[in-house]
Amino acid sequence: MRSFMFFALAFTLGFAGCTVLQKGQEISKYDAGSQPTMTETAWRGSYVLYSAKDLNPVHSVVLDKGVPIGFKKDDKGNIVAVAGDKTITVPKTTTHYWKRK
Repeated sequence: MRSFMFFALAFTLGFAGCTVLQKGQEISKYDAGSQPTMTETAWRGSYVLYSAKDLNPVHSVVLDKGVPIGFKKDDKGNIVAVAGDKTITVPKTTTHYWKRK
């Protein structure tokens, strides 16, 4: 029974990735290879940037309501995560998420 539970957990994590275990409400997502998009925060609060490959956040920030958040291309064509006036370059080949805690 224990080996079945381990297999089920391993299959679920392998299929869904680490995003299942990352806490928070998804606000913005950059899928590897897709067009990046921006939005605005709907609430004041803590926002956390995650890579789909990691359980630990890449960055966290407290933002007011109505602040720009998401992903865009910089003038060199790199993908950057944006939270207010903060920008963080992220790999084009990895999915990333902004989540509200």
